[in-house]
Amino acid sequence: MKTDKLISKLNELFDKKSRIKKKQKAKLKELLKKLRVRQKKLELKLFSADGVDGRMVLERELKIIQLQRVKDLKLFIGLKESKED
Repeated sequence: MKTDKLISKLNELFDKKSRIKKKQKAKLKELLKKLRVRQKKLELKLFSADGVDGRMVLERELKIIQLQRVKDLKLFIGLKESKED
């Protein structure tokens, strides 16, 4: 390993902000996976749902999950880009 690369890895290891961002990215990634799975399940339920009231409830819940995923994805991308700077 070259000296510059070794120094950058050591700086990353000792930098508290870097560790916090790394943990936050990992948590967001896990959360995004859970939301994606939940969204797929709701879409399947919506496809097979009977009745207007049931469909409306499922559509509302699906819309909320989609908005959460978009918000969290933007945050995740922002964290990912800030590391590259």
